[in-house]
Amino acid sequence: MAKPETPRGPGNPRVRAGFYGMAALYLAYLYYQLAEPFFKGDPTGPPLLAFGLGTVVLGGGAVVLGLLAWKMYRAPAEKDGEEDGGDSNKV
Repeated sequence: MAKPETPRGPGNPRVRAGFYGMAALYLAYLYYQLAEPFFKGDPTGPPLLAFGLGTVVLGGGAVVLGLLAWKMYRAPAEKDGEEDGGDSNKV
């Protein structure tokens, strides 16, 4: 009979921040692909409504994911045994 696996702790937050950062870059790339005709003055680009929705969804998502990734990356690493978040020199 196989032993049940031991529960894993939370993963490294910098790895998750890396994934969020890559997702933010991908959304920024998709937004650039949508907005490129407007930058170059190409008349065959998407309608103004599609450009506006793309700005809100893709541009906003890229900004939000980028800020979240940056916040996660800059957060200090949690150390084992400090779940209460207190000082180790308590009296």
